Amino acid sequence: MTIPVRIFGQKTVDDEIISLLAGYIATGSSLSEIENISLTMNKDVLTAKIYGKNIMITTHDQQTEPAGDIVVILNKPISESYMHILKTTNIKEKWITFRLINKYYFVGAFIGFYLVSNNPVDAMDKAIDIIKTMENDNPVSSVWERLNYYRVYKRLLEATERLLSRSNLLEIQGRRSKEILIGFMNDDLNVFASKIIVWGRSTFTTPPVRIVSIKNLLPGTNVRKRSFICLDTNILENNRALFECNNKYCCIFGDDPIKLVIRLEKFFSGRKA
Repeated sequence: MTIPVRIFGQKTVDDEIISLLAGYIATGSSLSEIENISLTMNKDVLTAKIYGKNIMITTHDQQTEPAGDIVVILNKPISESYMHILKTTNIKEKWITFRLINKYYFVGAFIGFYLVSNNPVDAMDKAIDIIKTMENDNPVSSVWERLNYYRVYKRLLEATERLLSRSNLLEIQGRRSKEILIGFMNDDLNVFASKIIVWGRSTFTTPPVRIVSIKNLLPGTNVRKRSFICLDTNILENNRALFECNNKYCCIFGDDPIKLVIRLEKFFSGRKA
């Protein structure tokens, strides 16, 4: 029997929670410390209560500034830099970075350091410092990238299954040997792709594999870190609002392979209507 683990009081683990966890892991703190910490998240403010203090973290682009025992405002533009502000009843401190700070990474790191020190200034200072290293050589960066690749790989498998189950999408390929590519390109410019071969009414598919050379065959220049579905048919060349085409493929690109399958479904159902 598997017992579900609660992370920051959340049962559902999504991209934001994974980002929070990556920031927290970077502090070296024990995961058991966060099991019962209640964290409220919305698009404006992330709120946690630790040591009896209400901690509220937001970004400069939000319309209103939250009121709490500890308030952090991230990413206020200053010339070509960004200011990050910490406010408590008795303290107002500022930090400068040359790049935007990821809010979710920061919250995880801030909580980790605050649990250790019970000092918001110390936690803020260390959290900002470690977030800067996470984009360079910190091992947590590698862990996070692997988690993200796994998530996209799983979505690619699900998208391939959905595509195979939609015979109307495969029939556009005609009754001769054709192929459909569905995949994504990761940070190191390698392509992971499945190939679906359509032969009459029969289909054959390969599992997602690393194919370095395919990126040179795809149309368009903005392929990096994107999902794609490519059809080797020229009947789509007049639909440039959706497809990018070259002499081999017509492709659609996006952030999620399943959403691309849904876009194809809507497109071809509209054509038949």
